Amino acid sequence: MAEARAAWSCANEQCASITPSVNVAFADVWPLLRGSWVTTLPGCTTISAATYSRVDSTCRTGDTKLVYTGGLGVPKIPTSSACLTTWSNTCRITINYLEHVQPIWDLARVTTDPLTGAVTDHTCTTCHNRANAAGAAQPAAGQLDLTSGTSDGSQQVNSYEELLRTHRQQQLDSAGVLQDICLVSVVDPVSGTITCTTFATVSPSLLARNAASSRFFTKFAAGGTHAIGGSWLTSGELRLISEWVDIGAQYFNDPFKAPVN
Repeated sequence: MAEARAAWSCANEQCASITPSVNVAFADVWPLLRGSWVTTLPGCTTISAATYSRVDSTCRTGDTKLVYTGGLGVPKIPTSSACLTTWSNTCRITINYLEHVQPIWDLARVTTDPLTGAVTDHTCTTCHNRANAAGAAQPAAGQLDLTSGTSDGSQQVNSYEELLRTHRQQQLDSAGVLQDICLVSVVDPVSGTITCTTFATVSPSLLARNAASSRFFTKFAAGGTHAIGGSWLTSGELRLISEWVDIGAQYFNDPFKAPVN
């Protein structure tokens, strides 16, 4: 099967999918042999491995040629610039959360309609933040804080904790203070002290080693709340996140960048 595929692929200009590269290039050649595979989506722009430019939102799914195309996108690529164009056996993809993923949440995504002048802000940390633009407390959108601050003595940033671990839901109390939502509480019969025993929780948005089953990505799929328009995450950014999740969603994948303790 491997020999048959290699012979057919190169004869039909599909050699890229069997040529070593730091990019995941997949072409399902078996359906293609049956004549049911579409090589190019309508309206898609061909992007080379070294090109980092914005692509039309219609190209976000199904186009196997798209590789790290984050125009608003990936602030730092997870490999060397040389490996983007010329693969060698020393080429590696190394994704560290603070270096490659957190900048995606922090990146400003403000667009202005050229006709109406309407300004739209889709910066992740604008809504997914425990404080609004004026600095007042608010529950993070979707109960997901994507900021780079730390809380509760954690050595990992809020976004990492909330994306990958079960955490408590929050709401504003009558005084406008953000607090955890209590479901069950008990009252001490002597002191009258009220203690919460059960809190409302939120399940992780990402499942380490299982991007396909992570509900995070459904927001950007067709019909998802973040799938419309062109100023949400790009295909390149989504791909980087999914690759990072599938290799284990580690805080550090480079041991030399991890702290000693």
